Amino acid sequence: MARPAVMALLACALVASCQSPPTTNSTARRIVSLDYCADQFVLGLAQRRDILALSPDAGAAFSYMRAAAAGLSTVRPRAEDVLALQPDLVVRTYGGGPNVRTFFERAGVAVLQIGFADDIDGARAVIRHAARGLGAPERGETLIAGMDARLRLARVHAPGTRALYMTPAGYTAGPGTLVHGLFAAAGLDNFQSRSGWRPIPLERLAYKNPDLVAEAAFGDGTSHDDAWTSFRHPVVRRTVRSVPAAVIDGATRTQQMRRITIPGIMPTIVIILIFTIGNMMNVGFEKIILMYSPGIYEVADVIQSYVYRRGLIDFDYSFSAAVGLFNSMINLALLVGANYLARRVGETSLW
Repeated sequence: MARPAVMALLACALVASCQSPPTTNSTARRIVSLDYCADQFVLGLAQRRDILALSPDAGAAFSYMRAAAAGLSTVRPRAEDVLALQPDLVVRTYGGGPNVRTFFERAGVAVLQIGFADDIDGARAVIRHAARGLGAPERGETLIAGMDARLRLARVHAPGTRALYMTPAGYTAGPGTLVHGLFAAAGLDNFQSRSGWRPIPLERLAYKNPDLVAEAAFGDGTSHDDAWTSFRHPVVRRTVRSVPAAVIDGATRTQQMRRITIPGIMPTIVIILIFTIGNMMNVGFEKIILMYSPGIYEVADVIQSYVYRRGLIDFDYSFSAAVGLFNSMINLALLVGANYLARRVGETSLW
């Protein structure tokens, strides 16, 4: 009974993964989806004849409703490509970049923005909002009823049954995540008691096993077996072999890196890049000074060594101070310019 119950939870996760804003035009008949999360809503709620195009990932292995996407057109999430189709409604979660919503609205195209839900109640509200935005409130209620029915069927475990969700990347989900909400709705206790997404608790697994494992192995033919994470630790493998486990369909390692890891660390990448650009005019001059001699001044000098030589060797303090100030002004201009571009292109900047 363990496998069907957990798979029912995962079916619920399909419709619970996104959150929408207030209703858009309910009479839309030319709908374009910009990413595979939005694809699931469009395929599940909109009339097939109203779907103008889906994202290129609609038929990928990690797209839950990939079978329903067969035969439908796809479009890259670029503004010029989408506008060429003359859509009435654009549906997105992350597709097209952070500023695409404003761009489409200025072009007179309605946008249904989809976010994420963290619990079952939030998922129900999300579906209702998305259904109204897509002009299909009755389908939304039907989808919610089906989700609730699967949740009731999933409650087949004895009280106190502990379940652990594990991904090949070596992470598990605790309180405050949708996975935890699905476990609770199915009458399962989450083996991971710490909130949020955490590394698999290897130390605890060494002396205590869950009663059920939801193994996010994402099917066969992926690259997971070629890389080491805590998911491949002998303690984890022993746990998977010794307790009932349900294998979850989803993304490959490359897809996880593209859709989860890189977006997750992108703010850090942008901040470090801004600081690096702002320090571009500064070069490590210590080794140059150590190997310095008058015969190579013309070919060995960098700005810092030149300032050092003119100020401390030639005692031309005013000129060396002016050169140092000019160098700092260039660094400041580069820093401000990099920050401006980062703010225009994305959502992360220093100020």
